[in-house]
Amino acid sequence: MLHAARRRFDARPLDSLLAAVAVIVTAYALVTPFLVVRYPPMTDLPMHAAITSAFRHWFDPTWHFQDQFELQPFGAPTLTFYLLGALFALVLPIAWAVKLATLVFLSLLPIGAAVYCRGLKKDPTMGVVAAFVAWGTLTHWGFISFLGGVGLMLMGVGVAFMVLERATTKRTVILGVVSVLLFFTHVSEVPPYLVALAITTLAMAPLAPRKRAVAVGVLPTVALLIVWWFARPTSLAAPLSLGFDGSRAAKIPDWVFHSFRGTAELPILEWMLVIVLGVAVYSFGARGRASRVRRRPHPSMRSRRASMASLLIVALFVGLYFVLPLNLGIWSLVYPREITVALLFALGALPSLPRNPWHRAPALLALLMGVTMATRFVTERYATFERSTKGFQELVAELPLAPRLGYILLDKSGAEGLTIPLIHLPAWSQAEHGGWLSFHFATWGATPIRFRTSPPMDVPPATPDGFELHPAEFDLLTRGKYFDWFLVRAPLAPDARFAVDPSLHLVDHRGWWWLYRRQ
Repeated sequence: MLHAARRRFDARPLDSLLAAVAVIVTAYALVTPFLVVRYPPMTDLPMHAAITSAFRHWFDPTWHFQDQFELQPFGAPTLTFYLLGALFALVLPIAWAVKLATLVFLSLLPIGAAVYCRGLKKDPTMGVVAAFVAWGTLTHWGFISFLGGVGLMLMGVGVAFMVLERATTKRTVILGVVSVLLFFTHVSEVPPYLVALAITTLAMAPLAPRKRAVAVGVLPTVALLIVWWFARPTSLAAPLSLGFDGSRAAKIPDWVFHSFRGTAELPILEWMLVIVLGVAVYSFGARGRASRVRRRPHPSMRSRRASMASLLIVALFVGLYFVLPLNLGIWSLVYPREITVALLFALGALPSLPRNPWHRAPALLALLMGVTMATRFVTERYATFERSTKGFQELVAELPLAPRLGYILLDKSGAEGLTIPLIHLPAWSQAEHGGWLSFHFATWGATPIRFRTSPPMDVPPATPDGFELHPAEFDLLTRGKYFDWFLVRAPLAPDARFAVDPSLHLVDHRGWWWLYRRQ
């Protein structure tokens, strides 16, 4: 492999240099924010960390995960993130293991976009644009598995283009592996992915006589989806209602890149849009000049059909953005996710970067500049979040192994995130210490672990819908009797609230965070 890379570098050194720059800058763009924060301000990530820790310590009775949870790996098959994080946690602290797993999943966006562009016979370095989306709104809601699935969707469609061009066993197997990984990453993305593959196959059909290879590649995933459909838990069986809502067009910028208070993100998004469109115009002009100088023919039939397929896939996800509901059963923010998918697939409709590396260099550097603008902004906000949660980190470090922890956020303000990054933050305590939490995603039955339904079981009191958003519903004399430790966020000491139970005493407080213990 190294010998082949050396040959490529010797044959086209500038091309190799540009590819290396793209990889290095993209890695910098994805890694840097994680280096300035212990707990990233991603809303759902603490809960994902707690589930990851359950997989990591499942067979350790001192963490008490089997006492309260049971596995349903096929019922809610979002396994890949948790298993990858648990694997990293064998050698790393859980916070770093989860951040590394998150980094891997976010990196699937530019990698998948690069494979997608390659399948379209476009320059793979165009995929760096996806690193911008990696720091968008969906990331800061904590939809990491969904975004990893988007990267796999892009990758799968790109491989399908390659299979339709020349069906080999290797390409068909790769398509099958990517599709199965998508199923076990985020099952909700499989149906639109299959439609995207059908669009690709039908658009390229006249030029792809061996299109059956695509069907063979996705057959295992279709079989898994059918079996899951009849075996899925009731929490994932909500009826689907569709309705067009044109007013959503005005919300597109917010759902793409607006996670923090203020308007600082909007100019960055606008600049990135200007850069992408400017590079597209520049690339189109460079291709036209090259055609006149070298008398190249007009775009091939394959190129035109591939572009048509890309536009149809974009139309599919734009349509889903305007017709899907906001919530579908326990899945929230359903329709807002689709516009990000549409924008990434729109890469296939843009002109490829110039073939001449001297002409390609300024276009690629412009795209990388736009990506690093987002990284700098996010890194600054992460550093601010780190300072604001220092007290929380210090109190969590005081907890023993396997505490029964009730957490009450009497005040959820104080962080700059529009995605309410504090709401599940205390779940990091379970990730790092095990034990029990007063609220957990397992209550919905839509994750690979759920609360036990058979003995032996030691399960926290059930919580109503929206419990985490309404701290007043946490009654210390009823539900609170189950817990021995309480972590509270409030601007003033909540002693009056805890006075109803004389066995509860203040242990410590740091800033707006207060720690109580039952004696």
